[in-house]
Amino acid sequence: MPASKKKQLLLETALSLFMKEGFLAVGIDRILAESGVAKMTLYKHFPTKQALILETLEYRDHQFFQSLQQYADTFSIENGDRLKAIFNWHLDWVNSASYRGCAFVGAAVAFPESTEKAHQLAAKHKQKVLTYIAASLPLQNGNSTANEIMLMLEGAIVLSQIHANAEPMKQAIEWLKNKIT
Repeated sequence: MPASKKKQLLLETALSLFMKEGFLAVGIDRILAESGVAKMTLYKHFPTKQALILETLEYRDHQFFQSLQQYADTFSIENGDRLKAIFNWHLDWVNSASYRGCAFVGAAVAFPESTEKAHQLAAKHKQKVLTYIAASLPLQNGNSTANEIMLMLEGAIVLSQIHANAEPMKQAIEWLKNKIT
């Protein structure tokens, strides 16, 4: 297997394990056992577990936005259709069998100090989500509306994980429909 494919396999395995069991609970040996990649290969790509965590978060950020934008950007900003699409994309996500919550919320919890790089990547990701929401608002709405929408979306993501169902996201979608109509 080429080196780039092994690196990809390590990232995918690490992300899956981090989401199932947590960033701090999963060790390098577990990632190696699950991926079948040699320890030397892992350390060639990621000199430390921290480096693997950071690159896994960057990988997830790229995955997340690529999927979200590919779906939501097909909807018009007018009448709030793109915002509704953003929430519907999240509803599909929380309904998926692989849903284990938000990697960035998990990273911020596991690395609570704002000076930690994983925490900073989580904050950067959430700022990107807020910026995307603000850019998706119909013209008559402003930044305070983007902040409210972000709070509702984030709350629904977390509560959907806590309650292991999509009801909070469905309620957030109803709230959004009332907010933008």
